[in-house]
Parts: sequence; structure tokens; C-alpha cells
Amino acid sequence: MRMGGKGGNDKSYRLRDTGRRPGGVKRPADRTETESPSEVAVAATATVAVGDDETFDVAAVSESRVVAPNEAATKGVQQEGNRCVPVPLSDPIYRIMHALPRSDVLEIFKCRFGREECERAAAYFDGSYMKNPLRQLRLQLGCDRATGLHLFFPKLHHHRGTLRLIDLSRNDLDENDVATLTQLLELRGDDAPSSGASSALEVLDLSYNRRIGNRGALFLLAALRHNDRIRAVVLKGISVDDSGAIAVAPFLRQRPLPRMPEDDEGVTFQETSSRRLPTFFLNLNENRIGAAGTVALGKGLPAHVSLTMCKQRPFCNKKGSSK
Repeated sequence: MRMGGKGGNDKSYRLRDTGRRPGGVKRPADRTETESPSEVAVAATATVAVGDDETFDVAAVSESRVVAPNEAATKGVQQEGNRCVPVPLSDPIYRIMHALPRSDVLEIFKCRFGREECERAAAYFDGSYMKNPLRQLRLQLGCDRATGLHLFFPKLHHHRGTLRLIDLSRNDLDENDVATLTQLLELRGDDAPSSGASSALEVLDLSYNRRIGNRGALFLLAALRHNDRIRAVVLKGISVDDSGAIAVAPFLRQRPLPRMPEDDEGVTFQETSSRRLPTFFLNLNENRIGAAGTVALGKGLPAHVSLTMCKQRPFCNKKGSSK
């Protein structure tokens, strides 16, 4: 086919013979056994002939393999032995829980699950995180026990011997839930474990559970008074005021010296070396502790106890307006 261009120059456009039919599909004789017409599409390369002798490529389109969507991946099928098990890849709850390529770490950050989402998350937990030991767990689901957080309590009890870090912040826990967790995780250091597995917990974060309050903080620190394994307790924004701070202060003065981790799998929450003894860290930031509570907490602290109380918003007595 010949076409006339600008300036009277005639150019010949030829389609290089690539052994393929128009439309980018191979002839049946050229296809391999592993290829199907819907899997491979090849772009042809056009060449331009100037004059009769010299040729050069105007658009060199390299062969690009366009693979059709895999039917197994579309349906979400996972091979387990000789059978295929459906995997809900389209479910955002499943994708959130499997964002990390590790079976010993599960992290859900700043979510707000309803009852149905909690049930699905608990089912995925059973399928993916109950066979292997779990060492770090973050469940920021934004719900309370009745909504669905209770579904995860038996799983915490199952992994109590291997969990090093538990983050249940940004939920709606109260003091009764704190008592339940203390019992399920066997955090009392003076109690003999009900089974052979004792608690290995080193870091516990219950921040921004506003309903824990003074009674929840008091119950937790009283239960941990003989636990020398735990290294850090984070209780930011749980509505602790002066009365709660004064009540928990004696338990800080009685804290035992934390023991060194027995292996190399400890949580790297604090820098610990042979020159520095391990410390116990308590974070009470963003509560309602005033001057009286601050004085009580800071009096007589042992050298191995570290305490922070920033961004406090204590209750202020409003003066009555004179009429």
C-alpha cells in the first residue's frame, strides 16, 4: 500500500510478517501447548520504507505478552495439599489481617468493626493464626466486648505462652474487661499457671479505652505487682485522675526488678544491655492527673521504674458566678 506524504515524498508502509494473524493472535500451528488464544496477544512491528532501498523503524513495538486474568486468582483459590480452599481475597477484612507476610504477627490499626466484621475477623484468625505461635498482636477494632471483641478472648488465652506484645488500644474496654484479660493471660506473677504455659507478655497497651478509668488501672497494676516478666504498660487516655494516681502509686514503689529475657525473641521496647539493668515503664500520658496525683506517683520511685505523665488535663473546679 502506498500513500502520499507532505512534500511529495512517497512512503511505503509494510506490515512485517511475524507469523501471526491480524489482531495479535498466533496461528494455531505456532501456538505452544501451554498457551491459549486468550492468554497471549502480540503487537506487530510496523516498518517504513523510504524510497526503494533504505528502511527504518518508525514505531518499534516490542512483543508484549498480555496475560488473561488467572481464573484461580480471580476466584481466590489456595492450594492446600490435593484440595483447593477458597480464600476471600476480595474481603477487606482478610486483606487487612494478612497485610504482613508473617504468621507470628497480626496487626489491625485504627479500624472500627461492627458485629459482622468481628465475626469474619475471628473466623480468619482461626484459619491463619491458631496453628503457629503468635508473638505480637494489635487489635484496634474500635468496639466493645458485646459487639465482638469477646470473640478474641479465647485466642488470647491460647497464645498466652508466646505473646510478647499485646495492643488492645482504641477499643471500648472497661474495668471488667481488664479483669477478664488479667485472668485469661495469667498476668499475676504469684499465681501458678493453670497449664504448663505461663505468660510471656512483656508489653501491654490498653490506651484510649476511656471506660477503664481508675478502677481498671488499679486492678491491672495490683495484679502485676509480682509479675517480673512484663516490661511496659501503656495506659494513655484511660481517664485516670488524681484519686486513681494516688491509689496506684504504692504498687509502683513495690515493683520487682524485671528479669532479662531468656532468649533473643524479646520485644525491643527498651534498650537493654549488660551495663544497664532492665526497667519497668509505665505510660500515663493524656489522662486527668493533677498536682496531687503527680506528687504521689513520683514519690519514692525505684531506680528501675520509669514513669511518664505528659499532656494531662485535670478536672478544674469552676468558681460559681456571683449574682
